[in-house]
Amino acid sequence: MTIDIEKTISLMIEAFLARYGPEVDLIIQYGSLVKGNVHEASDIDISWVPVREGRWESITIEVQGVLVDLYAIPWSRLREMAEFENYNCTILDRHRILHSRDDAARERISSLLERYRALQSPEARTEMLEKSFRLFQRAAYPSYLIHRAAARGEVMDCVASSQELSDIMSHCLMTMNQRSIDTRKDAEILALPKLPADFAGLRGRLACSRDCSEIMRTADEIMEATRSLLLSEQSGVCREEPSFAAAAGANNFPETANGLRHAAREAGRRNVTGLNRDLCGMLREIRNNIGRGISGRWFHEFNALSELTGDIPGMDLPGLSNAMLRLDWEALEKRLLDMVDDMAAIYREKRTAMNSFGDLSELEAWLKKGWELRG
Repeated sequence: MTIDIEKTISLMIEAFLARYGPEVDLIIQYGSLVKGNVHEASDIDISWVPVREGRWESITIEVQGVLVDLYAIPWSRLREMAEFENYNCTILDRHRILHSRDDAARERISSLLERYRALQSPEARTEMLEKSFRLFQRAAYPSYLIHRAAARGEVMDCVASSQELSDIMSHCLMTMNQRSIDTRKDAEILALPKLPADFAGLRGRLACSRDCSEIMRTADEIMEATRSLLLSEQSGVCREEPSFAAAAGANNFPETANGLRHAAREAGRRNVTGLNRDLCGMLREIRNNIGRGISGRWFHEFNALSELTGDIPGMDLPGLSNAMLRLDWEALEKRLLDMVDDMAAIYREKRTAMNSFGDLSELEAWLKKGWELRG
């Protein structure tokens, strides 16, 4: 660089503290100067952490062609970084403290760094997969915008939304791999141990294409490839010893049975929207609880309904699907009510409590025994 870096930083901090000193918890430096990979386009990146949320005062200048940026990063944003919820999270472990209001401020950022590093440990594998699933779901809106722009032939909108989608996929994969990388750098992204099939090729096509239809197809392919990788990781990692009683639970039976009866009532009323709402909700409950108890697989809202588990023995889910496809109201109503009996049979086979009572005398006797789980 052509300027005196330390002198420039010192002048900036001195001026900033003279005006905002009591409002400043920390001032930190990060970026290429801290990482040790300075290049001809390097900036001087400095941020201040406000004592109170909602302060965004900043100074951005250029000296002899070098950009110097001093802007706010609130504690809430730093917490997002510690949780891998913000793609700039490398700021946490690649920074130096230039000023701190007191020891408490240093301890606070140190505790965030501890959390950040803990999430990169093997013990946090399942938690980080959950985070990557949620990040993947953020791509839905950029994907929609790509399809919308492609239908209208709006090239720049396609390019802009595809870049946003690419950034989200990179953030998602960084999190899935539990690695601290700069997601703006292709080399760091492509060096991740686990990547979707042909990720480098898909990423390159997405960046280089100027044809709306090709951008749309490539965006769909990169999402499908990434999702396949996430599903594979979920299948391998998110398993536990099947415990029907723990997964299904005594409280689950009356709640799910009641939901199925509600869905049957909506079928009897020929109410499509009510049926869709209640039926889909109950199918997720059944698969997430009964399916988990039988298979030992751990599930997430990231999964499609058909992916949650295979057909559950003892419950005629294909018969329900066929009735739904035909919108056969009478068959739907009967099948939903029959599913309550099917579910009860599974609970009895697994010798699991149902908290279901024939009359008040049975309930009273159970309550007097101290709320013991009822089989």
